[in-house]
Amino acid sequence: SGKLRIGALSGNRFQLVVRELSGDLDELEQRLTLLRDGSVPNYFGAQRFGRGGGNLDLFGDLEQPAKLGRESRSFALSALRSALFNNYLAQRIEEGSVLTPLPGEIVFCAAEQGYRHEPDVRDDGQLLHTAGLMWGAGESRATDLALDHELAFFSQYPAATRLLANYDLRMMRRLLMIRAAELEWQLDEQSLMVSFSLARGQYATAILRECITWA
Repeated sequence: SGKLRIGALSGNRFQLVVRELSGDLDELEQRLTLLRDGSVPNYFGAQRFGRGGGNLDLFGDLEQPAKLGRESRSFALSALRSALFNNYLAQRIEEGSVLTPLPGEIVFCAAEQGYRHEPDVRDDGQLLHTAGLMWGAGESRATDLALDHELAFFSQYPAATRLLANYDLRMMRRLLMIRAAELEWQLDEQSLMVSFSLARGQYATAILRECITWA
């Protein structure tokens, strides 16, 4: 019954109700079925960026960032790094490479429950999953095509990457695609009740955005 320590939570179970539905409910049912059987982009949700995305503006000019208090600085750095990740994820989706590891990529190995370097794209039945870079201080550890791909992307944001590295945030990896475990739903003409489980650090909004458009 003690207080949970930071990092101790393995995941979350969500049960959400959406009311005042409109549109094609048959299409919604089809989308939910696809979600149950497939994966979705692991975007950081809007709450990561504050109201109206305001956390992205806290530093002002990234070439000459404002001096912020500890809490505001933490929000600003988190939002900035998350925005870069979301943009990288969007690029991989547009390229059609989001589900296929690039040669030399750092991937998540389901069999080992950890990240590892993958010099080629063979899976060997170990369920290798693509992962994007959360920029910070240190080295990518990717090689070959994957490293070239990452450097080409992040070189577009020199001020942002320099700022993140200067604050000594270490480079990390985050899955590009996720699955909603134990996805169940009840749907009628006016409401949707949906429940599912996600691992730590994954957003319920990433699931909802794939099946619902907010008016």
